[in-house]
Amino acid sequence: MLRNRGIWSIFKGGQALNDDGLVVVGLYHHKSPSPLYLEDVATLAQNMGFNFPIGIDPDWSTLRRWWLDPVPDAKFTSVSFLVDHQGIIRHIHPGGDYVMGDDDHTAMQAAIEEQLQRVEGQQGRRERTTAISWTMFF
Repeated sequence: MLRNRGIWSIFKGGQALNDDGLVVVGLYHHKSPSPLYLEDVATLAQNMGFNFPIGIDPDWSTLRRWWLDPVPDAKFTSVSFLVDHQGIIRHIHPGGDYVMGDDDHTAMQAAIEEQLQRVEGQQGRRERTTAISWTMFF
């Protein structure tokens, strides 16, 4: 089960969005006192239908560098970033409930669509936009 499962309502169709220029990357941070097994994370991701790469941040060092250190009063450790092809963060969902159709969901969807509308060069190739989301399974 995914704690911040609503965010995946946008990303679950990752292949269709990938065809339009969205690259989705999931990052998992383990909160359970039980041992971390890579196979368990892979199985859960497969069972949830995630068709994008999922990295594992076992010591939370990446999560700290991107989110917890710059935002020390963050209410949640689950967070999603929309990063454009230049590495500029264009939208952040700061975690918590994320329900399809609510304001947060609509804002992320709009930010993704806006980034996908940007066209690069004279060949009409779309820029690559990356959505990065930290979450935890339990």
